[in-house]
Amino acid sequence: MLKETKNKEEEKNSNDIVISTNVLKLIGVIGVFIFFIVFIITSGNGKKKPEIYPIETVEVMGVVNKIENNYSIEVNQKINGKDRTVSYYSDGKTPIMLYEDSSSEYEGFISYNNNYYGIKSEITKVDKLKQIPDFVNDNYSNVELLKKSLNHCTFTSDGRIKLTCVIKLSDYLNEYNQMFNTNYEVVEDEELTWNIICSSHEFSRITIDYTNINKVINNKEDNIIYEINFRNINENDFSDIFENYKKYLK
Repeated sequence: MLKETKNKEEEKNSNDIVISTNVLKLIGVIGVFIFFIVFIITSGNGKKKPEIYPIETVEVMGVVNKIENNYSIEVNQKINGKDRTVSYYSDGKTPIMLYEDSSSEYEGFISYNNNYYGIKSEITKVDKLKQIPDFVNDNYSNVELLKKSLNHCTFTSDGRIKLTCVIKLSDYLNEYNQMFNTNYEVVEDEELTWNIICSSHEFSRITIDYTNINKVINNKEDNIIYEINFRNINENDFSDIFENYKKYLK
């Protein structure tokens, strides 16, 4: 009887050891599984964020200042959710600027002596504000104003061609006031963030949210974003165009 009881106890202890071993193995497997899940979430899900580096303003302006008075710019505007594309062409040699607007019925415009001339089958003088719907403010695309404003930026970079400019609203308004003889100001200043594509030799694009600037200048609550693309730097020549159309221009 004692021997039988002893054998049963030994068998029970053996089973307990087997069960304990299996439980430990199961816990180990679960632990490894949890480790890999945590690893995937923390390090495998998404790309590593690029480091951000400060960039000297003088370094960026060395590229920006290559843009003088011979350029083409395409301005993709989003105004209250509506898209519009406006292009400006200057050669710095002739007294005209060419202008295209995706929202206009005209093929294009010639700007001369502060007047605008629409191009269709013939050249006619037009009232720009009436001929171009959703006209906001051409000054927002003014290249000289952009260049002067960029001097006030604090620049950072992802180490490639993407730059970020942080500029005070008051600094932008001061440059605007000096250029256009206005006196806009703000009671509470704020920082604006502009996104830029710029390599060591070419300034290609700047994206600006003009919403808060426009609240001050035009006193409107419009949502306005400009993506300004620069092309054909120092490559334009409108001599032939000016000769062909100058008899219509006054």
